[in-house]
Amino acid sequence: MTCLEHLDGQMRQASDSGLFLNEARMVKIVYDTMKFDDSLRLESPLNSVAQATHALHAEAVKMRQHHSAKNQSKLDIMKNALKPYVFEHVPNCSEMTVKIAVPRETVARDVLCRFSRDALQVSVKGHALQPTVINGKLQHPVDVESCAWRLEGNGEYRQLVIDLEKISGGLDWQDLLQFGSVESEHVV
Repeated sequence: MTCLEHLDGQMRQASDSGLFLNEARMVKIVYDTMKFDDSLRLESPLNSVAQATHALHAEAVKMRQHHSAKNQSKLDIMKNALKPYVFEHVPNCSEMTVKIAVPRETVARDVLCRFSRDALQVSVKGHALQPTVINGKLQHPVDVESCAWRLEGNGEYRQLVIDLEKISGGLDWQDLLQFGSVESEHVV
């Protein structure tokens, strides 16, 4: 095993220089496989090494997939936590709702919602996010004349509720906004 370890080190140096790339990869596979399976020896039949290598590779792929899914889940949780709104919609329904927590003392005159076919801009006086809580391009067009907003709840449960209507009701929106922002055209 010491001899194989030494060979692996030399092959790694050669491959770092651009030499013997395939050979270095094979030595690495054999060395790693033998390191993890004590029953294998240099005298072992090649198919035993191949089976052990395949099992090791399959386990590595499985672990990468598990970690990737776990990291994606964490990323989704973090992205949702950073959004200042809750977006509710049903793919085959034309209505959508956006809810934004606002300061408990918020009244209608503190709210400015600007709707355009492709964008939404929301400002709330006293909100932690200034100058706008939402300012960006929508995933898909909305019917501006059907857009409306209202304040609901009291105290710490106070929220701004924005109702939007999709122009194409069957579209599934992944989120409310795309990246970027545009000037709004319609003030409600």
